[in-house]
Amino acid sequence: MNNNSITSYADLLQEEERLKMQLKHQQEVVHLRVQELKQKIAPATNLISMVGNLASPKSNSLLSAGIGIAVDFILKKSLLRKAGWLTRLAGSFLARKVVVNKVSPLVENAVDQLLHKKKAKQG
Repeated sequence: MNNNSITSYADLLQEEERLKMQLKHQQEVVHLRVQELKQKIAPATNLISMVGNLASPKSNSLLSAGIGIAVDFILKKSLLRKAGWLTRLAGSFLARKVVVNKVSPLVENAVDQLLHKKKAKQG
């Protein structure tokens, strides 16, 4: 009934039903397109999440800071000694963040266990 005029109540009900079906179909199409878009941008969102995890420290302890400074010093003075300034900056930044975020919690757990054992022996 797209081009025909509505002349009766039955025509009106048919047109209403047709429009409801058209709306439902369009909503399904939009939903499918949104799902496709989510799948296409998933690698970018994963990358952004990973960069965010590297940029934000998970721990602010003194031990983490010390590990970060030590890694930075070792890299800049030995491994990246002859590299350009940008490589030294980026390499030390990434290595420091990875080590602080991945290794530091392991070291902190080991230190906590040692301290608890020492307290247990003293107590």
